[in-house]
Amino acid sequence: MIGRPAALLTLAVAIATSCKAAPPPPPATPPQQLVLVNKLWRVTAPASKPLGSMYLFLPDGTLLMTSCVETYRLAKWSANADGTLTITEDAATTYRATYQAGDRTAKLTFALKSEQMSVDLRVAEAPFVCPDLRR
Repeated sequence: MIGRPAALLTLAVAIATSCKAAPPPPPATPPQQLVLVNKLWRVTAPASKPLGSMYLFLPDGTLLMTSCVETYRLAKWSANADGTLTITEDAATTYRATYQAGDRTAKLTFALKSEQMSVDLRVAEAPFVCPDLRR
C-alpha cells in the first residue's frame, strides 16, 4: 500500500501534467481587412491615376496592382495592429496607409515622403473592358 505522502504526490503530479496551458488566441484581424481581401477594387479617384487602375488584396499578403496602360505589379501588403496597412512595392519603396472600407467602397490614404495621397476604390463589376486608347 502506498503511503499517504506518496499518494498525494502522485495525485499532484497527475493533476499538474493533465493541465496544459491553452494555446494563445490567433492575432486579431482588423475587421476592415476582411473587407479588402479577395475583391477586385477599381480606382475611382484621383483622376491622375492611370486609366483602369485596380488593386487586388490576396489573403496571403500579395497585392496585385494593375491598370489598362501599365504593366501589373505584385507587391506585399500586411495589416498592422494600429489599423494601418503596410504596402511594399520593392526593396526601396514601402508605404503606410490608413484605410476606411465598406462592402463596396474603400479609401486608402498613403503617407508619402512629402505629402499624403488618397485613393478612392469601388468593387469592380463585370463585365469590364479597358477602353481603347487614343493613338
